[in-house]
Parts: sequence; structure tokens; C-alpha cells
Amino acid sequence: MEEAPEQAVTDTSSSTSGSGNAFFHYVRHHVFLLSSLLSVALGIVFGYILDDYMELTDMDKLYIGFPGDVLMRMLQLVAVPLIVTSVISGVSGLSVHVSSHIALRAAVYFVGTTIIAVTIGLFLVLTVQPGAAYSVEKEETEEEAFSTIDALLDLVSLVLQAFIVLPTIYSCCEANPFQVYRGVSTALLTALLISSSSATLPLTLRCCVEKIKMDHRIARFILPIGTNVNMDGSALYEVIAAVFIAQLNEIHLDVSQLITLAVMSAVSSLGASGIPAEGAVTTLFVLSAVGLPVKEASMLMAVEWLLDRFNTVVNVLGDCVGLAMIHHLSKKELAVMDHVLEERAAEAPAEDHLSSMESQYAMSEI
Repeated sequence: MEEAPEQAVTDTSSSTSGSGNAFFHYVRHHVFLLSSLLSVALGIVFGYILDDYMELTDMDKLYIGFPGDVLMRMLQLVAVPLIVTSVISGVSGLSVHVSSHIALRAAVYFVGTTIIAVTIGLFLVLTVQPGAAYSVEKEETEEEAFSTIDALLDLVSLVLQAFIVLPTIYSCCEANPFQVYRGVSTALLTALLISSSSATLPLTLRCCVEKIKMDHRIARFILPIGTNVNMDGSALYEVIAAVFIAQLNEIHLDVSQLITLAVMSAVSSLGASGIPAEGAVTTLFVLSAVGLPVKEASMLMAVEWLLDRFNTVVNVLGDCVGLAMIHHLSKKELAVMDHVLEERAAEAPAEDHLSSMESQYAMSEI
């Protein structure tokens, strides 16, 4: 009768030990994510402390922001080598026939989703007309009110793109799109924190290959290209921001100007690099191309830092969904290619043995 309490204590200690091991296992496998969350929390805390208890000069702010500038330049430095080497590694593992089909499918997907994103943004901003309501009171209203309205509309468009458009496209493969969402959730959270699809690329590759079991050859081929080409969130932001500024200044845009604006937003997003705050630069390019006042873009800087993070999440999510869709469509071709490679590998030892016998026979004749 006395053994029962001892057994209960043993079971409790073993369960506690098991939960502790599971905790340390989770921490060990998510060090980068947890350190990013801790860095964000520390940055917010120290930012409020410095703002409330110290008067910082412009030089002090420059010194504080110096590590961030170093990080930005490091991201720009490693982006191109990372993308080039990953694409070379992916293409080298594919045959010419398979790689051409995969490239064609990727091009159709990237261009198609970008056109859909721009269309959604253009339709909503022309329907809601957020800038027209404030155009008369422009001189009396603070710039933060304008930027908040634009931010809310952009977030609505991003939600539509992420949770309606992309799942609908992927459902054509007769698969559950939210399995992809769950598998790459770590990469999406990292993209939200650091606001850089290029810096998130290694983690995105690992999530796609290890968690949702994508072929590493296709992943290394699609994801690096998509990081710099597939920018659905950025295209949404640019087209909404441009039309919003036009409405705010009571500038009427005809059909030809709207088409030009949509094309320029899509093209500028295709060529944008996946680094933080890149949307501000491409927005200026779009405004200049259509002839809209560039100085008005300064009011969007109040919320651009936040929107850029959600844009990055949608960009990374679009890459992952595209990879999963292309992988599903290319399964048969990959199976045929692997079968051919296995047959060649099986034939190689027999050919080597035959050549060895022939060389031995030739030596005996000599």
C-alpha cells in the first residue's frame, strides 16, 4: 500500500522532466525566432525608456541607429550571393526538360498573382476612395490621419490576398493550403519581425523542405527567385498609396493613367530587393512615373515601417504557396527524372566492370 505514493512521485518527476526536455528541445530548434522576439521586446522597452527619461539629439539617434544601418548593408551584401548560389544549386539538380517546365510555371504564377494583387488594390482604393474624404480638409487635418486611412485599406487588401486569393489558387491542386501556412509559420513570423524576405530566405528554405516536405531542388530554384520577383504585398501597397495621394490632391486619373499606374506598380515590385524599407523607394518611383506629387509620400512614412512588415509576410507567403503548387504540378516529371537517374546509376557499375574486363583482356594479349 505504501508503494502507490512513491510511484505517483516517480510519475510526476518523470512528466516534469519530460516537459522540461521538450521545452529545451523547442528552444534549441527555435533559437533564431526566440532571439528575434526578445530583440523586438528589448527594443520597444528601451525605446520608451529613452523617449521618456532622456532628451536625445540627432547625433545620439544616429549612433543608436548605426547597428541597424550596418545590418541593412549586410543584408544587401549577402542577398545576391545567396540567391545566385541557391539557384545554381537548384538548377544543377534538375534536367533541362524539368527545369524549363518549372521555370514556365513559376513565371505564370508570379506574374498572375502580381496582376491579381494590383487589381485588388486598384479596385478597393477606387471603390472606397479614402483620400477623397479628406481632400477638402487637407490643410486642417494632420498627416497621421491620412496615413492611418491608407494603412487600414492596405491591410484589408493584404488580408484578401493572403487568406482568399492564395488559398483559392492553391486549392486548384486539390490540397489543403493551410497545411502550408502552418508549416511555414515560423518563417512568416520571422518575416514580420525583421521585415526582410532576403534575410528570411534560409529559414523559409528549411521550413519548406523539412516541414512541408518540398523537393529541395525545386525549393532552391523557386524561393530565391521569388524573393526578388514575387512581391504581391509590395505591389498592393504601391498602387494603393499612389491612388490615395492622387485622391488627396484632387487629381483625377483617367483609364490610361490607371493602367500605367498598375503596370508601374507591378514592374517596380518585380525588381524590388527583399530588404527593409524598400517600399518607400519604389513608391517614389511609381509616383514620379505617373506625374503625382512626390512630396506627399512623406506622410506615408509614419505607417510605412509597420506596413512593410505585413507586406513582407504576404511576399514570403506567396513564395511558399507558389513553391507548394509548382511542386505538386511537377511530381510526375520529378519521378520520371529520378527513375532515369537511378537506371543510369545502376548501369554505371556494369559498364565499369565490362571496361575493366576488356582492359584486362587487352593486357593479356600484349
